[in-house]
This record gives sequence, C-alpha cells and structure tokens, in this order.
Amino acid sequence: MNIHQWRKSTYSGDSSNCVEIATAPAKILVRDSKTPTGSLLTFAHIVWQEFVCHTVESRATEQRHRAGDKVVRAGSGSRGRTSSELFGTGTTAGV
Repeated sequence: MNIHQWRKSTYSGDSSNCVEIATAPAKILVRDSKTPTGSLLTFAHIVWQEFVCHTVESRATEQRHRAGDKVVRAGSGSRGRTSSELFGTGTTAGV
C-alpha cells in the first residue's frame, strides 16, 4: 500500500517520461513514473533544497548565455525562496 502522495513535475505535461516526488517527514522521495513500484531515491530536505536551487540557478545562467548576456551574477536566481515555492514540495525552510 502506497501512503505517499506522488506528484509529477509540472514540466512533464502529458508525457509519461518523467519523475515523481513525494514529501515525507524527514525526506523527499523520487521515483520514475514508468515504474512506480521500482526503486526510490531519497533526499534529506536540505539536500533537496540545494539541488533545486542549483538547478534553478543553472537554468537561469544557461538562459542568459543563450540570450547573449555573458554576465553571471552571484546570488541571483532562487536564493531566499523555498523549495515549496520552486517545486511544490511542501517544505518550508528557506534556501
């Protein structure tokens, strides 16, 4: 019996090729949506928050480079936002 509420990434749309996450009291769970009974990755909340911040900042840097803006500003992007605000994980600790 699965007790976790699993959510797909909003970037997935109608695609079946994505990951899903669930929030547990002491961790974030990640699974492949194609094999929901398969293996899980687990992350401590702080590790998940660091991953989310790094991902958001990397995307912002990549978009600036594509737009021709070669200036990378330290501290820009998702700093001060929560992973709940960024990915809807339900965690509330700020990054």
